[in-house]
Amino acid sequence: MNSKLTDPATLKRAFPVVVAAYRDYQHYYCTLASLAEDFDESLETFDRTTWYNMILQRENTDDYAMDCIASLDNASSAFGEIAEEAERGFIIVLKATLALPPEKQIAVFDRAFKIEPQNLDQAIDEMFLAFDEVNYQYNVEKNYEDFLQLIDRVWVDYRVAV
Repeated sequence: MNSKLTDPATLKRAFPVVVAAYRDYQHYYCTLASLAEDFDESLETFDRTTWYNMILQRENTDDYAMDCIASLDNASSAFGEIAEEAERGFIIVLKATLALPPEKQIAVFDRAFKIEPQNLDQAIDEMFLAFDEVNYQYNVEKNYEDFLQLIDRVWVDYRVAV
């Protein structure tokens, strides 16, 4: 493992950044996906002919509407990839921290957990699912505080007293 990923001071500095990057990019992706869904609903409600033609992939579909749909799809796809990359970075830092002994985990995020390797991916998946329910805020420190509160709640059974 990269020696920087075993240094608590480096991990402590990295954590708020990777958490906030994940939250920001995931928020942007979800916003675009929601916008695409809302636009589809508007077409279905206000411009049924275009909506039907679009569904049936007919040639005589409104070019402006199709351009909007294509643009939203392209942007959503691009932001989805950025969000996935941010998630991978978050997971790398999280796994590196959880691989440390408890006293070094404390130095990183003021708490320690013992998650067996066979349970780690599931525990991380549960954390991400729960994080989706946390209100998004455009603030690095607040996103990090939310993350710490979240893992205290979601990983209560894995908490280690030091």
